[in-house]
Amino acid sequence: MLSVMESLPRSCSCKIATVVKPFVFEPICTTEYNDTHHARVEACGNISLILWLIDGRIWLYSAIFGYMASDPDSAGPPLASAASATDPNPPTLRRLHTVSASQIEALADVLIDCVEGGASVSFMLPLSRETATSFWQHVATDVANGDRALIVAEDARGICGTVQLILDQPENQPHRADLSKMLVHRRARRRGLGEALMQAAEATARECGKTLLVLDTANGTAERLYERLGWARVGVVPNFALLPDGAPCDTTFFYRELSK
Repeated sequence: MLSVMESLPRSCSCKIATVVKPFVFEPICTTEYNDTHHARVEACGNISLILWLIDGRIWLYSAIFGYMASDPDSAGPPLASAASATDPNPPTLRRLHTVSASQIEALADVLIDCVEGGASVSFMLPLSRETATSFWQHVATDVANGDRALIVAEDARGICGTVQLILDQPENQPHRADLSKMLVHRRARRRGLGEALMQAAEATARECGKTLLVLDTANGTAERLYERLGWARVGVVPNFALLPDGAPCDTTFFYRELSK
């Protein structure tokens, strides 16, 4: 039996959900909280997550990693805050609705670091800063137009991770989004940040009314993460793309159906 205690703001209506199998949410109750600011949820099994819907903001609490997320469209904390007991200075996550010039530069740093580390994310070596910033300027335009959702993770040194949802889809696929460019700077890896970004992306997709997510990857470690988070493997396309050094690589496609 696993118990979780989390403080809640005053006068909020919360729907509590818990995972009955890894990363599939099933509502179990709806409760009003006024003067009582704490809730206790107990769940069996070795993975337990709690989903809070508080005054229109989604809060996602992982009993294992301690990540929380909320919708930044209303006043409140960042989209996610890492509260890991083993990390004294955990990263925070938030959704950007506009992207500043300094944030574009910081995102370019993350992209360059990942490509230099061998990530197959549509770019080749050497990746110039001009090319990297041009890409993020395009993303910034889509974000401002509402065509993409952009989530960033920040540590004491600045942006250290990011993930995107491509929301603008053909008119016969309004329920779908592509999950793209899940990037973590090498300095911030091995801290559960990739999982936190994925959870935040799924929560954001639900907020945007999306019920189906699709992604592809050429990274074996990422594949294992996605499978652990409940993503379904579709199949492998051989020689789909090139690694940054020019070597051909296979790409694996995944999808994730989201509960409403």
